[in-house]
Amino acid sequence: MDRLALFLTRRRVPIMGVVALVTGLAILGMTRLEFDDGPRRVFRAEDAAYGLLESVYRDFGADDNECVVVIEADDFFREPAPSALRELGEACSAVQGVESVLGLPESVVFSGIFPRPLLPPASAGVQAREEARQRAANSPLVNGHLLSEDGKTAVLFVRLAGDELYVSEVEPRVEALREAIDRWEERTGFVARLTGIPPVRVEIYRAVREETLVFLGGGAGLCFLLTLVIFRNLRAVLCTCAGPVLGAIWTLGFLGLAEIQIDIITTVLPALVVVIGFTDAVHLMVDMRRARLVSGGVQPGQGASRGASERLAASRGAIADLGMPCLLASVTTAIGFGSLALGSMEIIRGFGLAAVAGVLLTFSAVVVVVPLSASWAGDLGGILPGTGPALARWRNRFGRGMDAVTRHPGWVGGGGIALIASLLLLSADLEPDNRLTEATPHDNESFLAMLRYEEAFGGVLAGYVLVEWDESVNLGSGVVVEAVRTVEGVLGSREELSNPFSVVHFLDAAGLEPAALPGLIDILPSDVTGRFVRPDLRRALVAVSFPDIASEPVGPLLASLQEELHALADEMPGIFLHLTGTNVVARENINGMIVDLVRGLAFAVGVILLIISIEFRSWRLGLISLVPNVLPLAAVAAALAVTSQPLQVTSSIVFSVLLGIAVDDTIHVLARFRREHAVDGDLRAAIRRTFLVVGRALAITTTVLIAGCSVVLCSSIPSSRLFGILLCFGLLVALLGDLVLLPALIVLTARPRSTRAPAGE
Repeated sequence: MDRLALFLTRRRVPIMGVVALVTGLAILGMTRLEFDDGPRRVFRAEDAAYGLLESVYRDFGADDNECVVVIEADDFFREPAPSALRELGEACSAVQGVESVLGLPESVVFSGIFPRPLLPPASAGVQAREEARQRAANSPLVNGHLLSEDGKTAVLFVRLAGDELYVSEVEPRVEALREAIDRWEERTGFVARLTGIPPVRVEIYRAVREETLVFLGGGAGLCFLLTLVIFRNLRAVLCTCAGPVLGAIWTLGFLGLAEIQIDIITTVLPALVVVIGFTDAVHLMVDMRRARLVSGGVQPGQGASRGASERLAASRGAIADLGMPCLLASVTTAIGFGSLALGSMEIIRGFGLAAVAGVLLTFSAVVVVVPLSASWAGDLGGILPGTGPALARWRNRFGRGMDAVTRHPGWVGGGGIALIASLLLLSADLEPDNRLTEATPHDNESFLAMLRYEEAFGGVLAGYVLVEWDESVNLGSGVVVEAVRTVEGVLGSREELSNPFSVVHFLDAAGLEPAALPGLIDILPSDVTGRFVRPDLRRALVAVSFPDIASEPVGPLLASLQEELHALADEMPGIFLHLTGTNVVARENINGMIVDLVRGLAFAVGVILLIISIEFRSWRLGLISLVPNVLPLAAVAAALAVTSQPLQVTSSIVFSVLLGIAVDDTIHVLARFRREHAVDGDLRAAIRRTFLVVGRALAITTTVLIAGCSVVLCSSIPSSRLFGILLCFGLLVALLGDLVLLPALIVLTARPRSTRAPAGE
């Protein structure tokens, strides 16, 4: 790094000109950035399950385009309720982009094979209304599906036209539906709320869009102010922040120029690269301030104004001494993210590649911009070590604490390893799981309506069993009906699921035999039966409701259902059964994405071991470096297990951020220790000097990052709040690991009578 440091500092002006040019191109790229709000991108995969789901979309219509209007009333069969329901259906049907509406006004009862409306006309008498109420309670088409068992809650299903709708397309339709419902409420006095997958998606994307800018700005502002308080010098803070901020700008510009769209996952990338870059920037700034003060012999209160040669030498020294640790940390982090490109999910592959580019671009920005801008900055503040009374007291206390750690390395190191083992054991049963509502603000109409729907009907999210039959099976032979009934029995036996529904319910409502099913399908409206059966394709669907808000991890349930359905299909010649649906495939694929993230962490840990061992020419240091890096991950995993939280996408990203920061800090500690140990070969003295210098930088970065991340605790999105809590907790544990465990392990594993730096071992 000496040659690079000399090159950069001798050609500061042209190099900063290149920085300005790259920044200009990045800003141009940012103007071309587009947000990918296609919700299916989150769980799209190149596998058989997603291919089957797409065929279900094509043959039966998309199941994630259906809004649900939840209506509450004391009596839906007494005027003015029936008329109000008809008016609500008409109002929703009139909204542009609505394909169909299905509710009590559209539901039917049968007189023989012929259907007739369930709701009585407005002029009907009391007896007719009572009869309608009784028919609804006994109807397999209505009870538990369109009307709750207590008769107090009804639903209206509003299907939006189109196949794969982007949130930007759905949002105006959802807003129009809300306006129509609001006007209906004013006219009739009834209460209705809109929910379902489309409105919930709109709420999620809107919250992410609005809060991302607010919390990025608020967190950055708080970090800036706290860094100013710590450094007490505006120039030092501006130089420190310039590198990470430019790194984020370059990253976004690269995405724009490469025509890579920002999605719900990559929205965290700017904050991620700023966090990782900030740790390196602080290390560089602390080193430069110290070098300037020591070389100039500053005394308290002198102001530390330095000439150009001293400033340039300090910047050159920072690049030469810390450039390689920064590079190693960035390469390690980039390789860890790059491993995500091997995953099965399109969105996670894109995130991995974008993160690699972001980490490397931010490294370049930090290593170039921070020291070079500081070389022009004049006084960077600071107090010469040992001269300030407050700093002297801190150094004495910190030094005594470090001496206590190095005097008892066995107890500290052994206790730390035992703690990690206990934490990993505690989190051994942690399973991946995801819910639609984990990212849904809980104070909005969609969430409250979904909660009421789950209470009344069991769950707004649907799963399906696709029943297929070959040419040897006739729809009217009874084999298909028997297969569908058997599937309904399997689904109905699971207490987690509710309200199985299929075309057989129309047969039961009409009181007909299986042989009459083809004729019944011909009589009923195709937009109703077409959702559940396609005789021309020899396909039928059995729908079932899944809970989302108050549910256990659904992975084991889906696995056992798949196994039972396969066993059933083996017993029914000519019948094929497949578990599918947006809810099912999304949950399984997003869980797979979580597994990919965790596997990427495991791969990154191996890379850390390899790179540190090669750079420091010591497998011993490589192995002991893993301990403080694994500690925060184990602590966060155990915290999730203790609080009964599943492993979510949010927490998986927290692991990646923590590992990146922990690796960065560990490499800086080891690099400084190598330098200090080379001075006199005194192991404990080298450790003391190392942590008196690097420990300050670690404390600064941890304090500032915790303050910045704490802003997210005010988010309305539960997963964002969880991200902030876990990251703050993990950062604190990572600091303790580097300040307590790492020095103890260095002493504990040191070779006897070693007087040389680890590089020479």
